[in-house]
Amino acid sequence: MATAAGGMVRGMGISPGVGWRCVPSLLLMVCLLWMSPVAASSLVGRSVQDVLREFSGSGLNIIFSSDVVPPDLTVQTEVASPGGVAAVREILMAHGLVLIGVGEGVWAVARAPAGHAVVPPTAAPAVVETPTLVEIVVTTSRYALAGSETDSRTFLSQHDVRALPRFADEPLRAVQHLPGSASSGFSALTHLRGGAYDEVLMVLDGLPLNEPFHLKHLLAPVSVLDAEAIGSIDVSSGGFTAQYGDRMSGVIDITPLETPAERSTVLGLSLFHLNGLSAGRFADSRGQWLLSARRSNLDVLAELVHSKVGSAGYSDLLGRIAWGPDEDTLFFAGTLIADDDFDGNTADGSERLSATYRNRYLWGGWRQYWGSGLSSRAILALTDIDNKRSGRMDKPGRQSGWLDDDRNLDVIIARLDVEHHGQRLYTRFGGEARESHGRYRYRSNLVREPDWPFPGDPGVSMTRDLAPEPESHQFAAYVSSRVWLGAGLSAELGLRWDKQVYDDDSGPREVSPRINLMYELSPATRLRAAWGRFWQSQAVNELQVEDGIDTFYDAQRADHFIVSLEQALGERFGLRVEAYVKDYDRVQPYFENLYDPVQLLPELEPNRVRVAPASSRARGVELLLRQRDAGPWSWWLSYAWSRVTDDIGGRAVPRSWDQRHGIGAGLRYAGQHWEFTLTDVFHTGWPTTRPDLGLDTTSGLVAIDSGERNASRYRNFNSLDFRALRRYRLQAGTLEAFFELGNMLGQRNQCCTRYEVRVDGAAAVLDRDVEHWLRLIPNLGVSWRF
Repeated sequence: MATAAGGMVRGMGISPGVGWRCVPSLLLMVCLLWMSPVAASSLVGRSVQDVLREFSGSGLNIIFSSDVVPPDLTVQTEVASPGGVAAVREILMAHGLVLIGVGEGVWAVARAPAGHAVVPPTAAPAVVETPTLVEIVVTTSRYALAGSETDSRTFLSQHDVRALPRFADEPLRAVQHLPGSASSGFSALTHLRGGAYDEVLMVLDGLPLNEPFHLKHLLAPVSVLDAEAIGSIDVSSGGFTAQYGDRMSGVIDITPLETPAERSTVLGLSLFHLNGLSAGRFADSRGQWLLSARRSNLDVLAELVHSKVGSAGYSDLLGRIAWGPDEDTLFFAGTLIADDDFDGNTADGSERLSATYRNRYLWGGWRQYWGSGLSSRAILALTDIDNKRSGRMDKPGRQSGWLDDDRNLDVIIARLDVEHHGQRLYTRFGGEARESHGRYRYRSNLVREPDWPFPGDPGVSMTRDLAPEPESHQFAAYVSSRVWLGAGLSAELGLRWDKQVYDDDSGPREVSPRINLMYELSPATRLRAAWGRFWQSQAVNELQVEDGIDTFYDAQRADHFIVSLEQALGERFGLRVEAYVKDYDRVQPYFENLYDPVQLLPELEPNRVRVAPASSRARGVELLLRQRDAGPWSWWLSYAWSRVTDDIGGRAVPRSWDQRHGIGAGLRYAGQHWEFTLTDVFHTGWPTTRPDLGLDTTSGLVAIDSGERNASRYRNFNSLDFRALRRYRLQAGTLEAFFELGNMLGQRNQCCTRYEVRVDGAAAVLDRDVEHWLRLIPNLGVSWRF
C-alpha cells in the first residue's frame, strides 16, 4: 500500500523507487572513499592554526586569535596523546600556550602566565570567570542550537547541528529535537509547546521573515536557508524578552555565518541538493562577504526515472556584505532569494496542482558603538512574496472542482535597537515601523454529489471569488532592563507596545509586560521563573481567502508562566527541568482537514472543518539531561509531558498535534576523521477523528456518525535516525563524505486516514485505510571545503 507521504514525495517528482535506484551507485562512491587505505599522516611541520581548525571541525569548538597563534607557528613533535583535548594541549605546550575551558565544550588558546608551568595534558580546565551582566541568561526556555555559545544553556553546538541526521539536509530540524516540540517528521515546521506553526517568529540577521519555507503548501519540508550559511541559531520556546513581539509561542533567531579570517569555500552534492558557499574578507579585514547558493535535485531525479506524477524544483541564494571604516562602525547589507516550481498530480490522476513561489528579501543596516557602553543597530528591509497556485479535481460521480490562487505581499520595515551596558544595569530599547500591502485574487468552484463521501452527506455547489487588497501599518516600541539585585538574584523587566492599522481602520493597542527572574542558589544550581503576555496580530499575507474569509481578526493573546531549574551534575553532566502553563485568549478560528493533512487541494476536500475555540491552554513539564565532555563522545536525553487543548462548547478538545509523552535521545562521536550521530524521536500518537456507520432513526437508512473530533489517536510515533561522516585532509582542502538513514527501523508511523463506504451484499461497510509517513529515508553526498 502506498503511503500518503510517499504519495506526497511522488508528487514532488520522486517515484517510490527513485531513492533506492540512486542509492547503490552513490553508496558505492561513499564506501570507496571510506574504505580506501589512508596512511596515518604526521602532524609535525604543519601549521598549528590548520591543526586547531581541524580539531574544531571534529567537534572540540576551539577559539583562538592569530596574535596568540601566528600563521608561521608549526607543530614541533609527534603527538603521543590519542586525540581530543589532550592532543591539543600537547601541541600547544611546546609553544608556551595553554588551553582554557571558557564554557561547556568551548576552549580558548591563551599564553601561559609568566613563571607558570604549562598545564599538562591531564590537568583540569581553568575555572570560568563570572560573566558580565549582559552575558547572564535570565530568560527561561532558551536554547542555543548553533554557534559558539559559552553559557551553561547551550544545548547543541554548531558542529552538533551539522552532524544531526536531517531529512532533506534541513538545518531547522534541529529545533525538532528540543523537548516540548512537536513535528510530523516530514515538515520542517515545528509546533512549540502546543502552538500552531504560525505562532513561531523567524528572524534572520535582524529581519523578520515571512513564509521562509520551500513548497509551503505541501507541508513545507525545507526552509530557504542552507545549513552551511548559518552561524548561530537561538531558539526560545517561551518567555522571550520584549524585543520580540507579534508571535505567541516561540522565536527562532538566526545569525548568518561569521566570515572567517581567510577565504573559505564549500561545494556540496547530496541526493537532495547541490550547494555552494564562499566567504572572505577585504579591505584589511574591515570588510567581509558571504555568498551561498543551493539548488534542489528533485526535478533531476524526476527526469531520470521518467516520473509520471510531476516534479518539483526549488533554489535559494543568500548574499551578505559588511564593511566598517573603523572598529566602532559597521555597515551591512544582505539579500535572500528563494524560488519554487511544482507541477504534480495524485497517483490516480484525479487531482492536479501547479504552483510557483517567489520570495525576495533585501535589507541593509548600520551598527554603531558610541562609547560608554552605548551602541545601536538600525535596519531597513524590503520583502516581496509572490505565490501562485492553480489546481483541478475530477472524480466522476463524486466531485469536481478547480481553483486559481494568486497572491502578493510587499513589506517595508524600519527598526532601531539601542543597548546600554552598565555595571549593574543592562538596558535595551527600540522600535519598529512596518507597512504591508497585499493583493489577493482567489477563485474556486466545487461541486460535490449527495451521499459522498458518506451516506447522508448533502450535495455541495460552491463558488468563491475574492479579490481583497489589504493594507496595514504596524508600530511597536519596547524597553527591557536587566539588573543584578545581589545575593545571586538577577531580573529582567520588559514592556512592549504594539498597534496595527488595517485599511485605515485603527485597531486596539496591545501592551505586553514581561518579567524574568534568575536566582543562583549555588554555582551549580540556577532557578528561573518567567511570566509574560504575548500578542499576535494577523499578518497581511495570512488572510484565509481559500476558506472564504477576507477580513482580519483581532489580535490573539497568550500568557506564559514558566519555572525552570538547572543543575550541574559534576563537570560533565547537566540537568534542566521546566514546567510551563500557556493560556490563550481571543483565539483566531482556524481550518484543518480532519482525516488527512497531506492534500494537494486541501480547501476542496470534504473533510475540511472550521475550528473556533473560545480559548486554549497548553501545559507541560520538560526534562533535559546531557553530557558534554572534552572528548569525542556526547549525548542527551529528554522527556516531555504535555497537554494542549481547545475549549470548544465547554469541552477540552485536544489539538491535532497534542502529544502527551515525548522522548528524545542523541548519541554522537566526533573524532578527528570520523563522526557518527544516532538520534531517536518518540512521541504519543497525534489525535484523529474516527467516524463510524450507523442508522438514521428517522429514515432507517445507513448514515455516518462523525464521532467526537480528535477523540481517537494514531499509534505512537518513533523514528531512529543515523548519520556517519568521513573526513579527509587533502592538500587542496578537506573532503567529507556522509551517509544517513532516516527512520532506519522502517517504523510505520501513521499520518492520515482515508475512509470509504463499500457495499458488501446487503450490508454497508466503512473501510478505513491508514497511511504512513516516509520509511527508510536515505541520503548521502560529499562536500569539499577549501
